[in-house]
Amino acid sequence: FEEDDEMIDLAVNALLILSKGGFQSVLAMLKHETFIDSIISCMFKFIDTPRSHSIQTGCCDILSNLALDNYLRADMCARGGTSRIIMALNHFCHDHLVVCTALFALANLISGADVEILRGSEISKTIVKSMQSHPINLTVQVRGASALWVLSSRNEVFKERIVQYGGAQVVSEAMTRFVASETMQSKGSIALWSLAVHRSLKAQVGQSAVCVVNGLAAHVCSEKLCEECVGAIKCLSIDEKTKKLLGENDALDLIFSAMCLYSENATIQQSALAALSNLSVDVNANQVLRISSDDLDTITNGMRTHPKVKDIQESAIIVLRNFTCSPSNCLILQQDAHLPGLIRSAVVNFNDSFQGRAEGQYRMRSSFSLIVRIYSFAFVV
Repeated sequence: FEEDDEMIDLAVNALLILSKGGFQSVLAMLKHETFIDSIISCMFKFIDTPRSHSIQTGCCDILSNLALDNYLRADMCARGGTSRIIMALNHFCHDHLVVCTALFALANLISGADVEILRGSEISKTIVKSMQSHPINLTVQVRGASALWVLSSRNEVFKERIVQYGGAQVVSEAMTRFVASETMQSKGSIALWSLAVHRSLKAQVGQSAVCVVNGLAAHVCSEKLCEECVGAIKCLSIDEKTKKLLGENDALDLIFSAMCLYSENATIQQSALAALSNLSVDVNANQVLRISSDDLDTITNGMRTHPKVKDIQESAIIVLRNFTCSPSNCLILQQDAHLPGLIRSAVVNFNDSFQGRAEGQYRMRSSFSLIVRIYSFAFVV
């Protein structure tokens, strides 16, 4: 029946059901040495027949289910599975069912594919094009963002290609369009975060930073999403233009809100403090963020809650140091009776890591009158 696409379609769908039947079912199928080759061959052979869209969808689903195993994932990629899925995406780019299943399969397979094989393909362009072809299909956008994230994590060249083909913009538009979807915000934030890790791409990806802020605002009650959005903001806030964009869209208020809501979450505290250290000082304008006593309480509460976490203590010290560039901030720091003890504790616990920063900050607190006098002449850095 190898020429009968109707019979092949029935066979593929039967195998698809078995592939979802658990470990024993998969093991039984894999006893046939040609099983994976047969699935990939079907994708190649039945690309333009009356039932080809159903065959392609079924084969993509089977490969996706098998890709949960690390060894099988690498084996399927070596046999051409990734290339066949990309071919299906290109050929059926306007069929949302094929696109949905193919993107899901790619997201599972990419981590096992040889980087050189991926580099020789048009995978970045194909994924972005698929998302552009179905802008109002939430599933396509979620799975496309997930595939872009996995791909961008494999090699720096994929980050460049994704941004070059408009991937950051497509993800940003999807996050804006589906702001009520927590899953879309999660996959999108992680994808943009991954792209922004490349230093030369920070400015370009940073143009999409507002969607991350809006996602955080819409789902601030989700602890997991807060981790992802605040982490993305931390990475994006390094670029000066993006820093200004974040400040204009209330990113600071949301960061402090996340810190208050999840004071026990060390990941959120560390990312938030790192973002604050970036956002608190505008070097070009020679300005520093003006804080309130509530803002300071939020920072010191994080230090108090996580006394043994080096990154939190170090980031907090950097933020506090930045705040001393403003006389009005120094007044607020002086009023906090708990600050000297927290800084002293940081010195004791992590003396070798940032002794100069912490001790300098403590000296500032204990000699406030001298600092006020210094500020009449210049900034303290």
